[in-house]
Amino acid sequence: MRRHQRGERDRRGNGCSEGLIRIELLTLFHRNPGLVCSCSFLAEATGREVGVVQEQAEKLMDLRILEAVEEGGERRYRYMPPQTFTRLPESDKEAEAI
Repeated sequence: MRRHQRGERDRRGNGCSEGLIRIELLTLFHRNPGLVCSCSFLAEATGREVGVVQEQAEKLMDLRILEAVEEGGERRYRYMPPQTFTRLPESDKEAEAI
C-alpha cells in the first residue's frame, strides 16, 4: 500500500483512510449488538462504497473482530466477542481461597 503525503487524500474510501472506515464499522456493530448483515447494508449504513467496506470487513475478519456467516446464500458479517480466559487454581488450597 502506498503512503500518502501530508494533505493528500485517499480517494478509495470517499476521501478517508481505511482505518477510519474500520472504526465506523466497529462503531456500527458496537451500537447494534447482535447485528448480522451484508456488505451492502454496511456500505449503506456508513455511506461508503460496497467494495471498500468489504475490503475493510475482511481485514477485521483477519483480526478476528468480525466473523462471516452464510445466510440465504449471502455472506453476512457479525461481531465476534473476544474470548476471555480465566486462570485456573493451581492447587486445592488456592481453589478454596477463591
